[in-house]
Amino acid sequence: MAGRNAFAAGVGTFPVDIWDAWYGKYSAGQAVPPTALGNNLTLGMQITTFDDYWGQGEFILCQFQTASTALVTGTLVKWDQNYIVSAVPATANLGYPVGFLSSNFPSDSTLGVLTAPWNQIQTTNQLYGWVQIAGLAPALNNGTAATGKAFISATAGQITSTAAAGQEVLSTEIVIATGGTWSRYGNTTFVGNTINGRSELFLTEKNALFFGLTLAGTGIPSNTTISDMQTGRNNSVLMSAAATASGAVTVTPAYTGGANYCIVRCERPSMQGQIT
Repeated sequence: MAGRNAFAAGVGTFPVDIWDAWYGKYSAGQAVPPTALGNNLTLGMQITTFDDYWGQGEFILCQFQTASTALVTGTLVKWDQNYIVSAVPATANLGYPVGFLSSNFPSDSTLGVLTAPWNQIQTTNQLYGWVQIAGLAPALNNGTAATGKAFISATAGQITSTAAAGQEVLSTEIVIATGGTWSRYGNTTFVGNTINGRSELFLTEKNALFFGLTLAGTGIPSNTTISDMQTGRNNSVLMSAAATASGAVTVTPAYTGGANYCIVRCERPSMQGQIT
């Protein structure tokens, strides 16, 4: 997410790109990793963020160590005593705290190709990133989520609006349905430029965009999603497919397509506990 600033005790105020994972010892995926900042970040650290588009949010720093299963932005996750995240299972009466993953955690088999061209440091198979526990957040769902209460769906890590006993995500409300659109400023399209054969999309700004969001427009193949928010340029993103045309384009984000998203409002959510 562009423009989001965070505050943490012992660190102070710093900019964060919360939609991308970090590799190695808290080394950010930017051209020059902020080593001094990284050394002050510790697992389990909770930060408050401020953004003129999304508003205030709260996040917790976690890690990912699953070798074969990717976790994408918006996945409903839990974490253990070592802050290792995993998708919330489709099980009733869990009763533990949860949050919405704000980073993209690819599978171990893909990590090797992610080290260039951004000089990301990969010292282990661990990935580090943020889980959102308060504020407005994109949430992965089963494709039919309507506004209202949220429940864990039949697929681990995905929510639904279909009620199921003991499976409600408490302190969470779906405020924008899967097929809906939303913009704080009323503008639901973006102005951009494409280059035929290249996957980088140049934009005038990228507020409201996040990893995994589907994009549509002239020269953008069907079901193309945002594959990376960090390109080394302030207002560009990488697409999952190369453009088929060059020139100015009106880009329309969609909460359905390559993945299904809705927008939730959460406040330190937890899974519904034991029903007696």
